[in-house]
Amino acid sequence: MRPVGLAISILSLVALALVTWVEARADAVPWFANLTAIAIVALLLTWLVRITPSWVKIVADAYAYALRLLASTDELEGAQSARRDLSGEKG
Repeated sequence: MRPVGLAISILSLVALALVTWVEARADAVPWFANLTAIAIVALLLTWLVRITPSWVKIVADAYAYALRLLASTDELEGAQSARRDLSGEKG
């Protein structure tokens, strides 16, 4: 997934540079071009610096823990329901 994110960021930056170049030749550089460039560079740096295999592993482990926790609530609910059935309670 990281190569795809890097490729999209780089292609977006190249496309913005081309559009800005064409507009500059017509003396009409859009005011938001600089903001867009900053956003694209920030995303590119995020992909280069923050999105690493170790970071993805941390998030994946947290997701796996959340799934196990959710599954345990189903097991607890089933145990409580069985206990109510045995004791004759309604609820």
